[in-house]
Amino acid sequence: MHHSTQSRRDIVEGLHQRSRLATAEFYRLIGRPEPVVAFRMMVKPLTRLPTQRASEIGELLPHNWSHL
Repeated sequence: MHHSTQSRRDIVEGLHQRSRLATAEFYRLIGRPEPVVAFRMMVKPLTRLPTQRASEIGELLPHNWSHL
């Protein structure tokens, strides 16, 4: 990763931390509980597209699926 990109990410992460601390301090000052933070899903991009051999294409059909 390029050093300027990493530097920007570090700065943004620091700002996020300061924002969370300021929010916690604000709610403490007004005497109210902090709101619950919603779970955020992180989507990891694929490094390559999934592939299937032509001879194994039948395994992808719904009637061949197995229940977990």
